[in-house]
Amino acid sequence: MFRIDAGGQCDPFGDDARRLAIKNRYFTIENGVACGQHWTDYLTFRYDKALKDWVFHKRIVENWELNDSQDPDADALVRDVHEVTSGKREAPIRFEDYRSQDY
Repeated sequence: MFRIDAGGQCDPFGDDARRLAIKNRYFTIENGVACGQHWTDYLTFRYDKALKDWVFHKRIVENWELNDSQDPDADALVRDVHEVTSGKREAPIRFEDYRSQDY
């Protein structure tokens, strides 16, 4: 996860509340930029009742590149990366121990 205001003009975590979603026993934090680069990084954690703690559930990384299509109806961007990493129930990673570079 990134820190607020750590990215200058292209801050990966905006000031609006749309970058945090909470539903039932899950919460997702969205980091992303659309400033020269276009990417998002969604991190989801779930509450584990047995551990009585938050654990890593899923990470989704997406990246878009400018579309070089000459079609006037083409989208401006095309997704070139879509990676999903899921946590393992048999080896849960607690929120406090999660490090994105490790997974």
